[in-house]
Parts: sequence; structure tokens; C-alpha cells
Amino acid sequence: MTKDQLESVLQEGGATKESAEWKFPEGVGVTFHVSRGAAGVQVAKIESVRIDKTLVVAATARGDRFSFDLADVVATQVEGVRGQVARRAGF
Repeated sequence: MTKDQLESVLQEGGATKESAEWKFPEGVGVTFHVSRGAAGVQVAKIESVRIDKTLVVAATARGDRFSFDLADVVATQVEGVRGQVARRAGF
């Protein structure tokens, strides 16, 4: 993914840029699908993202930080709408 593509996804998800960091509003769940070669990982429940040249640093709701190359982001998932609580499983 390119920087322009990722920033477009962040904006569509309702993220706002504060200094060098993009922050998502409450109720929006974001997942990055990252892959390099045969290895892949999903980074879920992202609350904020910082892009430094080609390095992406994603902070999750649990306080974990994941760092990976921008080119290795192969897909994103945005769940929920700005101002609405994300849907959860159950009745």
C-alpha cells in the first residue's frame, strides 16, 4: 500500500490527524492485514496510527504497538461508523 492510499483509508474511517498521529473516533474498529512473504499478521482494534516515511506504527486499544513496513499493508478493514458503537457479536 502507498502512503496516499493508507491516508485515504484513515480519512474514510473518520481518523483525524493530530500532530504526526492519526486517531480514530470511538466506535470505529480498524484492522490492518500485514504480509511479508509467507508470513502474515492481523493487527486489530487499532486506535491510532503514525506513518514515518515507510514505517507504520499502530497502537491498539490494549496499549500494544505494532511496527511494520508500509508496503507490507495489503488490506484494511474499517468497522463501524463515526459516532456509532461498533457492532459486536451476540444478541
